[in-house]
Amino acid sequence: MSEYPREDKPLAVSLSDNTLISGLVNIAGRTTQEVLEDEGPDLVLYDAQDGDGMPLKTVFIGKDRILWIAPDGEAVKPEAGSLLKQVKFRLAGGQVLTGKVEISGFDRLSDYFHARRERFYKVMEASLMDRTYDVLYLGIQQVLWKQPVD
Repeated sequence: MSEYPREDKPLAVSLSDNTLISGLVNIAGRTTQEVLEDEGPDLVLYDAQDGDGMPLKTVFIGKDRILWIAPDGEAVKPEAGSLLKQVKFRLAGGQVLTGKVEISGFDRLSDYFHARRERFYKVMEASLMDRTYDVLYLGIQQVLWKQPVD
């Protein structure tokens, strides 16, 4: 049996029913966003536990059921000259969050949202339930509405 390359990345994942699961994902030479955007239907977490600390071992999570993902210790710094816009999002689970999306290459925020074909929005400096995150990935299918914040 060959040794599969492994690089553990801790994640917290909130699902459409507001279940919270934390665990490790193997990013093996990829970024978190590349793992989330690959063609596979599931995100595989191992050494996982639910929000109450109950061990789950390995869990296959349907990417289309993910509200948000918070990677542990992932600091994201936009490139110099990046165009960032503050946006408020309402998620299917009832959560409301605000944060910045990078829309460089687009004239307007609406153009950016219409052009998106990925599964997740990358939101920087995100604020959710009295907590701040350097970055959150929001499941596009779980976003009910979004609103520019001036």
